[in-house]
Amino acid sequence: MAPNASDPGRAWQEPGARLYRRSILHSEIEPHPNARLLDQFFGALALGEAAAAGMFYAADARISVPALELRDLGADAARRLWRLLLEDASDLHVQYAVVHADEHGGEVVWIARYTWRPTGRIVTQRLHGRFQIRAGRITAETEQFSLWACARMALGWRGALGGWSPLLRIRICLLLSQRLTRRG
Repeated sequence: MAPNASDPGRAWQEPGARLYRRSILHSEIEPHPNARLLDQFFGALALGEAAAAGMFYAADARISVPALELRDLGADAARRLWRLLLEDASDLHVQYAVVHADEHGGEVVWIARYTWRPTGRIVTQRLHGRFQIRAGRITAETEQFSLWACARMALGWRGALGGWSPLLRIRICLLLSQRLTRRG
């Protein structure tokens, strides 16, 4: 952990810092097993281990990312998506907290900070994930975030002006779908 991890605001500003912060339901002495599973899943993502993260999905899992028009992707497509995203974000920093876990699943709020390669701009993406878990495997996942906020950070003023545009959203979604299909 970065030496200044006690102050996440400063740690995010240091380009060389490798920040991996975690939190699993501090109010519980013994966290729910699904909280531990989500902690392990996000720990694998934070370490850039897409294959390890992919092992947490059930064979019939479904993932949706409405901001990217990705709905009901199967487990294999979800694994490809994480592999693609982790390859693109070689300097990924992850901070997350499991905010709820019970016998049905859990919720995680997390921050991904990375450099978007085409512009070299730093993106700090705030996400909210909802998970359904059965028999120790993720069966459904929905990730929510603001595409406009990401476009604004990645593209600067162009993203701020056009990030709300359906045309930009369609273009981003089309490119991502093509990349996922090619990797399949």
